[in-house]
Amino acid sequence: MLAYWDDSFKNELGEDLTTCMAKYGVGTEQGDAQSDFTVVCVFLDATKDFGNSWLLRVDMSGGFVPAYLYYSDPGVLIKEIDVTAASPASRARQCSRA
Repeated sequence: MLAYWDDSFKNELGEDLTTCMAKYGVGTEQGDAQSDFTVVCVFLDATKDFGNSWLLRVDMSGGFVPAYLYYSDPGVLIKEIDVTAASPASRARQCSRA
């Protein structure tokens, strides 16, 4: 899936996003019947709290919703991420910035 990614980002423990994804996992939150959205995040620690996570993407009505805050950070790119891959090396392939 296409997702926001920053190879230089580190959590409070100094772990990068690939390590966080492998250790703490990916979470999804879906809206109710009246709001058709899905949020996908990488948890940044063992609490698996959405308040302490990296936003990978938001979908609304089946389409990718831009996260404008990321556009101001030149380190954040949109990459192809395989959230099911067991190997961290196969998780990210750089794509063009949207």
